[in-house]
Amino acid sequence: MFRLTLIALAACAFLAIWKDVSLVYSSFLSSFATFCGLMAIGQFYRKVRPAERIAAVVTAVAFLMITGHVFSVLTYLHLPYLVQGGDQFFERVDHYLGFDRSVFVVAVSDFPATCEILRLVYLSSAWQIAAAILALGLARRYDDIGALA
Repeated sequence: MFRLTLIALAACAFLAIWKDVSLVYSSFLSSFATFCGLMAIGQFYRKVRPAERIAAVVTAVAFLMITGHVFSVLTYLHLPYLVQGGDQFFERVDHYLGFDRSVFVVAVSDFPATCEILRLVYLSSAWQIAAAILALGLARRYDDIGALA
């Protein structure tokens, strides 16, 4: 899996250069730091405190997080937009359902605390998934991990 992730990362770099797409690499620093931290914890439990079960679960979650990010960037860079105007289509569907995104964005912008809460929820979603998988894996509730999907 590590080799596949490295190949995908190399493909991301190649496609970003070839398609002349700029990426904000600093946005991936938190996920890379999380990956490194979880790998360090996993290796600690593997080498220093021999607990293979904990090491395996923590290492698997680390690879899940980094692989998900790398492949999402690869998908973004590689796949063309098949339907032009997709955003307009979804805006029309939202309008028919009675939801106006521009009104919602303006309304939420009047409440800075709400914007901050939404930002924190969005940024912590990967951490929340990792924590849930770790907790279920360490509790040996492997069947419940599939329920997260």
